[in-house]
This record gives sequence, structure tokens and C-alpha cells, in this order.
Amino acid sequence: WFWTALTRTTNFKNIRLILGKAPIPIYNRRPFVEVCNKKIENYKRYDEASGYYHGTDVEKHIYADANFVKKLLSECDCECPHCGVALQLNCVGDSNDGWTLDRLDNNNGHYKHNCQILCRFCNCEKSER
Repeated sequence: WFWTALTRTTNFKNIRLILGKAPIPIYNRRPFVEVCNKKIENYKRYDEASGYYHGTDVEKHIYADANFVKKLLSECDCECPHCGVALQLNCVGDSNDGWTLDRLDNNNGHYKHNCQILCRFCNCEKSER
């Protein structure tokens, strides 16, 4: 069955070989959490500069955090919900297949009720419309 899986795949990024115990999902590993926290701090700085975030106690509880991002990634199976590309989870910078938090309403900050996971490419495409 292994040979069949390899010959029928359309994207080698989606192949996983598991030997022994199932691996820890990458979004529960330390490097991802560090990248995630760094991205969220950048979102927060942007939102503060734009007047969307003021640091109140209520805002701190509804603002996107690492656990929220993990939940979204788990729900979409680490693929962009818009185009289906496998998201690069430890990616910082200009990679088109890195994950981003897209704001549903760009007049509000990166709050949990206002965010979805998209790859960087789809997020940029959406903002250019």
C-alpha cells in the first residue's frame, strides 16, 4: 500500500511516514509556539498603531493567541482553507505558503471572532481586491 500511496499522490508535502508512536503535531512543539507568539506580537503592534487594540483586560481575553492559532490549524488540518496548500508552520517572513491570521473585517483587530487562517499568498490576494 505504501507504493500505491506514493504513486497516486499529487503533492509530496502531504505524505507522512509514521514509524512507532505517532509524532507530536508540529503546532505543539516549542519552535512553532515561539514563531506563533512572535507573529501575534507583530499583529498586536500593528493593531495598536492602527488604533484597533488598546490593551484592556477584555481585549486581552478575546485577542488571538497561540492556543487559538493551534485550534484553527487543527481544524483546517494545516492546509489553507482557501487554496488547499500545506501551510508551513515555522515560517517567518515572505514565504507564500506560511500561515497568517487574516482579519475578516479589516476595520477591527486580530480578535478571535475576526480571524481565520490563510496562507500568506491568499491573504495578500484578498487584501488586493
